[in-house]
Amino acid sequence: MKAVYERWQEVSVGLKDFLKQKAQELKTTISNSAALNYTDRYNGGAGAYYNLNSWNDNNYYNSLDDAYKVMNDFIPDRISYVQTEFKAQYDKLGCATLQECTEHDYQDCMFAHQTDGTYRRVCNICSEVETDGEAYYYFTVYPESSTTERVYAKSWTPGKQTPNAIATVDVDGSAVPEGYNIVNVRKNAAGKKTCADLRLVDGHPYYSVDNFVAAQASYERTVSNTWGTMILPFDLQQAENETASFFHLGEVATDEQGTQTLVMNAIDPDDAAKAAAGYTPVFFMAKNQAKTVKATAENVTVAKVGKKTIWEKSTVEGWTLTGVMQRTQFDVTTGNYAANDYYYINSNKFWHATGSLTTNPFRAYLWTPKTQGGVTARSLRIALGDEASSVKALSAENSLAIFASQGELSVVAPRAMDVSISTLGGVVLRKARLQAGERMNVQTAKGVYVVNGVKVIVK
Repeated sequence: MKAVYERWQEVSVGLKDFLKQKAQELKTTISNSAALNYTDRYNGGAGAYYNLNSWNDNNYYNSLDDAYKVMNDFIPDRISYVQTEFKAQYDKLGCATLQECTEHDYQDCMFAHQTDGTYRRVCNICSEVETDGEAYYYFTVYPESSTTERVYAKSWTPGKQTPNAIATVDVDGSAVPEGYNIVNVRKNAAGKKTCADLRLVDGHPYYSVDNFVAAQASYERTVSNTWGTMILPFDLQQAENETASFFHLGEVATDEQGTQTLVMNAIDPDDAAKAAAGYTPVFFMAKNQAKTVKATAENVTVAKVGKKTIWEKSTVEGWTLTGVMQRTQFDVTTGNYAANDYYYINSNKFWHATGSLTTNPFRAYLWTPKTQGGVTARSLRIALGDEASSVKALSAENSLAIFASQGELSVVAPRAMDVSISTLGGVVLRKARLQAGERMNVQTAKGVYVVNGVKVIVK
């Protein structure tokens, strides 16, 4: 009797919520099937008609909702009944060691659920709840898939399964344990689940079971090249920061020599509506030879990933940028993949994939149907489009302002400096020493040009 009662105290923690959740899940699972119970056999149903005497005699339910309500009401009543009956037998044992003890034993103990959502240890000898000890939490951990692991812990240690694992905990706001990647499922005043600090680690898969609001969200990546691709589960509230500028694909231009160039349109950092939205793959350009690119946001909604691991954003007809949240690998020569040309970014160019294409989390690849544009390009260059009206923060001189318009390049020097404008082939069109504030205009044919190391396209 003692063993049964004590075991019941262990397994009954959270049992009511667990069973109700399972009942709801089962209701959802069988809803389509249940509907067919009352559908005519000629229409694919079971043809069960509850106006028959046998139906009422056997107390069958008239709808799935009726059955679910009975089960939902039964769960707490049954748990309460079992608790009362087991406790009554336990109290009859009359053993003094079960009623009191001089030294509490909390090793391998069970836990008592508190009103604030935390848990306290229970003495193995007398079942007294520890009042002065540390609070424990019942975490549900979501690693890189929909599978879960439930653990008791004093605090959540990120990275137990994967650095980007999310742990959910159902506690009052004041009781949320310190740490990051913890989602409190008790909704805030706006009815949202919350996370105080979401930190995403590059290179590891990301999975989120639900939508939530992150007070702070951050991601960073070590880079060795200037250009790269990025996709995040939250909005880039500032499309431009101290480490990088972000771009959408404007077009794929072809010059007189047949060279194809990706024309990048800068995302306006002052226009929040056009900032990079969550789950939207974008291009970035590291500033000032930065070795680390960072992206941060505040009070931002993080959408659930579910089973979907890739997101496509078509910015140019026939060309699609595809971002992934988990490592993706496929052979571009087989199946449906063989109908397209795929490109991956490396050394500031997009290179044509000829075999297996691997894309790591938070990155993207570019693809286009093979019928698009005829001959397959071995590589695609990257250049700035005329929508990037002022690219002073992107130039090798950091503060040199470059303006591209139809048939003309215009450069403004903020201080005395040497300025050189040349073709991609290295032919110098204009070279001069400009004074502070001086402007130099050069009439050009359409194509891609280099201004002090910065590629700019002129239409």
